[in-house]
Amino acid sequence: VPGDAEGRNIAYAFVRDVSSARPEGSWAARFTSEAPTRGDLRIHALAELGTEVLQARAPSLRRAGSDDSKLDSFTMPMLIARREGSALSSTFATVLEPTDGRPFLRSVDRPKPDEGRPGDLVVKITWEGGVDTLLIAADPAGSTIRLGDLVMQGRVGFVRERDGAIERTTLVGGDRLKTAGGELKGQGIVRGQVVGVLRKARGAALDGLVVDGPLPDAGSVKGRTVVVSDAEGFTHGHKVAGIAEHEGKPVLILADDPAFEIDEKGVSRHAYFPSRSWSGANRFEIATVASDSGGRGRGE
Repeated sequence: VPGDAEGRNIAYAFVRDVSSARPEGSWAARFTSEAPTRGDLRIHALAELGTEVLQARAPSLRRAGSDDSKLDSFTMPMLIARREGSALSSTFATVLEPTDGRPFLRSVDRPKPDEGRPGDLVVKITWEGGVDTLLIAADPAGSTIRLGDLVMQGRVGFVRERDGAIERTTLVGGDRLKTAGGELKGQGIVRGQVVGVLRKARGAALDGLVVDGPLPDAGSVKGRTVVVSDAEGFTHGHKVAGIAEHEGKPVLILADDPAFEIDEKGVSRHAYFPSRSWSGANRFEIATVASDSGGRGRGE
């Protein structure tokens, strides 16, 4: 991340006691707690070729509180993984394993998918008695990823096997997830444009987003997160509480204040900090979730 110190980010000046290594393939690290209650965090890193790992210390802002003069007295360990080069495209993936000192994961692997786009990721986590497989599309719009009998069309797929049998499947923002034991159908990603905002703080009966097109049934989106993107690329998310109608247009009812408004000229502005204003369309998307546990399918 560039900064103001001759193009460098000044925050890196506070990183000290740096040592580095270039592991071949995957690597692991362990953080231990100094608290009376024992707790460890194992980090399983699925590194790409050319990754450099830096071990260092940096100021602990939380422990120093609001007193900057104490930053030299409170430090914390840190790890930085990075790749350098021209025209790089990197995917950093780690699995965090919190334990009480007794690890429960046997292995964490990154198999290459039989079919997929550049950047698509498959993670296979083996634990005593079972295997979890995650299929993650690099493109937020989703992708088709195939690994053996597993085929996912969507954003994220999850498959849990226990004692050789499929125990649970979950599909996020996708159309289907096929396994050796069957197929899970999903409703993909709901997308559209926000054309109006309702706020209780401004006298409306509810907090909500007025949208430009039809919405699926309330059960498909209730409890999910709607992500709003403005014309300048900034995003913010809200929990969906239901669906309603306002002046003939569908409304996504929110569980909280939308915190922005759109005026009659189409100009949007934040109701609170950072008090930005912008022009252009506000788009939204909701990644639906479908799951099947023990043969009982459920789409959300």
